[in-house]
Amino acid sequence: MRAKDFYRPEESKANPDYRVVIEDLEAYRETVLPHGPQYIIVGDVHECVEELKGLLLSYGFRIEAGKLLAGEKLRSTKVILAGDWIDKGKQTREIIEFLYENQERFLFVLGNHENFVYKYLRGEIQGVDRELLQTYFDSTETLANDDKLLVMFNELVEKAKPFYRYVGTDGPSYYVTHAPCMKKYIGKLDAQSARHQRNFRIDREAPLEEQLSFLKDEAVGNHPYHIFGHVAAKQAFRIRNKIHLDTGAVHGNGLTSVTVSFKPFMKSHKSRMSVLTEELPVLFQEKRKVSVQDLGEDDIRRLHYCSRHKINFISGTMSPADKDMEANELESLKRGLDYFKENGVLKVALQPKYMGSRCNIYLHLDVEQCFAVSRNGYKVKQVDLTEVYHRLLAKFGPYMQERGIRMIILDGELMPWNALGEGLIQRQFKPIEKALEGELSFLQDHGFETALQSLTEQYQASGFEQDQYRMPKKDLSDKYGASVYQNYKHIHEIVERSVSLAQHIEAYETYKRQLELYAEAGEMEYRPFAILKIVFENGGEELPQWSTSEMYGFLSDDESVSLDLSEPESYAEAGRFFAKLTTEKHMEGVVIKPEAWDGRTVPYMKVRNPDYLSIIYGYDYRFPHKYRKLLKQKSISRKLRTSQNEYRLGLRMLGVKYDEIEPMHAAYQEAAANLLFEVAQEQEIDPRL
Repeated sequence: MRAKDFYRPEESKANPDYRVVIEDLEAYRETVLPHGPQYIIVGDVHECVEELKGLLLSYGFRIEAGKLLAGEKLRSTKVILAGDWIDKGKQTREIIEFLYENQERFLFVLGNHENFVYKYLRGEIQGVDRELLQTYFDSTETLANDDKLLVMFNELVEKAKPFYRYVGTDGPSYYVTHAPCMKKYIGKLDAQSARHQRNFRIDREAPLEEQLSFLKDEAVGNHPYHIFGHVAAKQAFRIRNKIHLDTGAVHGNGLTSVTVSFKPFMKSHKSRMSVLTEELPVLFQEKRKVSVQDLGEDDIRRLHYCSRHKINFISGTMSPADKDMEANELESLKRGLDYFKENGVLKVALQPKYMGSRCNIYLHLDVEQCFAVSRNGYKVKQVDLTEVYHRLLAKFGPYMQERGIRMIILDGELMPWNALGEGLIQRQFKPIEKALEGELSFLQDHGFETALQSLTEQYQASGFEQDQYRMPKKDLSDKYGASVYQNYKHIHEIVERSVSLAQHIEAYETYKRQLELYAEAGEMEYRPFAILKIVFENGGEELPQWSTSEMYGFLSDDESVSLDLSEPESYAEAGRFFAKLTTEKHMEGVVIKPEAWDGRTVPYMKVRNPDYLSIIYGYDYRFPHKYRKLLKQKSISRKLRTSQNEYRLGLRMLGVKYDEIEPMHAAYQEAAANLLFEVAQEQEIDPRL
């Protein structure tokens, strides 16, 4: 073999000493797409049958009585489902029946979901956690109770291939796999390659784009294309010859497809509803300059307002700390400190997290010229802040006069929350408190727990739970009667998630207490935590380069803590400070900041106390079944990215001299437009973060 003498050039023929044996030739042949038909390749459907129908209708198909019909133009067209058409969408029967009825139109690439469900129901996979089944493979319950449907499902799965390959003659070649995988696995049938083409294991604790970086490394400018799904993202992406299709149809986003002629053509169909609420990431997004034309109407109006009113800074969003699965903490102080330490930032400051409304104050020596700007970039006009300005001038006025300072721009929190947030409190939070009070009182007065206990005992004694996993729904209904069947069919899940009324009342009292602490009216005060800019009488400007602790010490009398995270006791000291703020002083939490921001991290990170989070996530968020789901779903990666970007763009706005801000200032327009565009994208981030 080392001689590589397979070919004899002097004789222009192959060396007869070698024989090529292809043991699975027929299996390979079955993965090759024949020339002639056109192919529509569709991403992860996940039982979104109406979205699939809508997408196919947009290509020109017709659907009559569940049958997919094609005109002359589409007569030979085949639809390749790139895997994961089962699970999650709560329409198991509908998707199987539609695909089975129209199977002559479809080709199937085997997805990890079809593979798991098929093997699990055949008994090839044992010891699976029930919650895992309910969360990710919920079709198993439907299929286990319907033999006829299971036969149809099995037939469809048995038609699936690990990949499909199209060898282009007049156009590009391509491979279709379910999952993204390294090129060494593509188009191979051995067990390891098949597994990699079917499944890419995602580490939920690590940045997703970094895990997929091999796609960039291996992407090339020529063919064949590699088309895949599996990884749900907000938008489909293409990296040279790598084409991604899974745009989260089941998340309420859209179902995406591609056709390949002389080049790839993408098409998406918007989802009608969202079954899953998990935030989808944007992957491999190209950075681009934002122009005014890229902004929406409201943001263009805001940009014009900011330039006319000399708004020099717009406060960015703040990310919370990540979860700690081992400690069972949704918002972990340790993970917050770890974030800075792992990014090479050892010197940090911990400051109180105030529960108010973030705003900037433009503090002039003349109180009549002072004004405040809210986080949305508009001047605060709904409350009179004259007394607040007087108190700030009493504290900082002498300093300003001594140094010839005309104005200081402060970043801080206007307290209490009620001052600017009263409308939100009355619309959104108080009604919940009132509704909970009435509902829990009703359940207490009418013997709810006794009734539920009685029904549960009847259910457990009936044998329904065992029958539910052996009998089709129709037989269950016939045996127990329609009304009993309707009562019993969800009891297992209800009992599994049941929490005592006493625990509900305790959780409600915690929620109520948070509103008493943070949502009541009170005397207005401003708690500054940063100086953004100093403007001198002579027109000169300074962006203070003080350390975070030095600046906070100058501005505030409140206690803060400076830590060196390389010190063994630093984490314990942080824990004591957090406990003091939240338990003794009943504050929202703590903010972690680098002593000197160098752009490698976010400029600040919040850690809020668990009781306060009941306002954010709901009074019952700590009930086990909800808490487990929140822990699994929480992802701060996009929030971190947005926080870092907004702060960087805010500094660019600050870089424009205050006196030079006007509607035609090009640098200001560019910085502000980019920042407002970034802020607009926050709507796609979980607002609870």
